[in-house]
Amino acid sequence: MKLVINALIGKGFLTLDLLNARITSFNYGTPDKHNKPCALTAHAIRNPDGAPGQNAGQMWCLMRHLPVMLGDLIPEDDEHWDLLLALLDCMDLIFSPVVSSGDTKYLEQLIRDHHSLFLELFAGRNLKPKHHFMTHYPSAIRLYGPLIHLWVMRFEAFHNFSRRLSHIVCNFQNIAKTLAYRNQMLLCYNIMCKSTYVERSVEIGSGESVILASLTNSAEISQHFEMALYDEVFIARWCKVYGIEYRKHLMVVVDKTAEGGPAFGKIRHILVHGENISFLCELWHTFGFDKHMYQFMHFYFLFILFRLQRNMMETVLPLQKMILQSLLMKFLKR
Repeated sequence: MKLVINALIGKGFLTLDLLNARITSFNYGTPDKHNKPCALTAHAIRNPDGAPGQNAGQMWCLMRHLPVMLGDLIPEDDEHWDLLLALLDCMDLIFSPVVSSGDTKYLEQLIRDHHSLFLELFAGRNLKPKHHFMTHYPSAIRLYGPLIHLWVMRFEAFHNFSRRLSHIVCNFQNIAKTLAYRNQMLLCYNIMCKSTYVERSVEIGSGESVILASLTNSAEISQHFEMALYDEVFIARWCKVYGIEYRKHLMVVVDKTAEGGPAFGKIRHILVHGENISFLCELWHTFGFDKHMYQFMHFYFLFILFRLQRNMMETVLPLQKMILQSLLMKFLKR
């Protein structure tokens, strides 16, 4: 990514100050509020083989949002921009929670095209080991399933505790023993207070109880829940299901279109009735995909009621929305 950014700056499409201004002012939304990338330095851009200055979560977040940050500044036929989009095509399948056998064949071709374009644009550079590892991802998916279930992101997050602690204790004689001791103390604390190891499959946030008849499309909701119109239903501001947080105004994929693309729904209300959690959504009609901005384009259609079920947790993920050029454009989290 740093090679592409450096090439775009060299062509005069943007400056480092403009890039950092857009990174820091961009609305990442609730799903990525903990992964906001920090500003890039001139040294990091000029040294593509050095550390990026971001952790893994920040780099993943920046990569996914970069097209909508800078797409309006880059011409449609720029080859370096096409290389970035080719990598995003690969990432869509590599990070997908559901992958078919045919998708792995398509991924093989995407990776081959990406590597070929990389060598064409940066003839003086060789492919790195990570590029070679990518060529094995399709066969690994066929053997072990979607790679998102095998990634080491949680281990990276756990390692972050020891990395931060090493800067705090300033112990350089036997840092391994100190970190091991502190990790064991943290584990002991978590076991004693039972805060971390209590399974919380569903968490319901604050909200209010309202009369069902006061809601839009109350008749359909009443029929769905088999309730009377003057019964009460709890409207939650947020809910968390197996660690995934959902809030009002976020988007979820609720169906497929006739063309096979995703159909998005914007959460208007989170309804809780007994053990059931349902979303009252606005259905947004998807009418195209802007490859240059890497966004789906859609507009408001109608209300639907969408019940969240346990077997859908892997695919029903909250997504952030944004308005660009009078069109609502949406980017997939995975």
